[in-house]
Amino acid sequence: MASKAERFWTWFARESVRFAAGPGFTEAMFDEITAEVQRYSKGVHVMLGGGPNGERELVITTEGDADYIDAVRDLVRAAPAIPGWTVIPFKPPQGFEFAIRIIDREINAATLRFRRAPEYDTEDGLGLVVFFPEFDPKQEEEFTFAAFIILDAGLGELSTMTDIGTVEVAGLDSATTAVASTQPLSELPDVIAAWRAKRVN
Repeated sequence: MASKAERFWTWFARESVRFAAGPGFTEAMFDEITAEVQRYSKGVHVMLGGGPNGERELVITTEGDADYIDAVRDLVRAAPAIPGWTVIPFKPPQGFEFAIRIIDREINAATLRFRRAPEYDTEDGLGLVVFFPEFDPKQEEEFTFAAFIILDAGLGELSTMTDIGTVEVAGLDSATTAVASTQPLSELPDVIAAWRAKRVN
């Protein structure tokens, strides 16, 4: 009997030409694939990417839920070669040269800084304080959410789930000494790599 993963890929391979035929992806197409992949696991989601002149991308994601990491890995491991498609496990890292609109404002990730905060380490991840130039303490919860959205995009989904523990947020005033004790987010991957190496050793 075919496994749930095999059934999904049999279905997707059969429909893949239809999904790639148009100039782009539609909401109905996304909903169709999502419904089918969630027959495999309710905690697994998809993102669609790629252009009409290149390979299409099917990103298999947990939407940040670490409980389904193995489900994503198992599904991607079972994927056959599908002409015209690349299957990607987890949302890939984009770096931090981007801006998002959130909390009724545009936040440029390149302007954010962080401080390594061992006092906030957890068993599974390192602790950080992320500094926003436009921080409003009345919206601390919203800025914390924004920090995780930015980390997820910049580091990639898997690293954010497995390397990041507690994240605190704060304001950054360029006139204070905080600037000297912080680093740009672009340096965070190197900090994570050093933290991983220390854990191994």
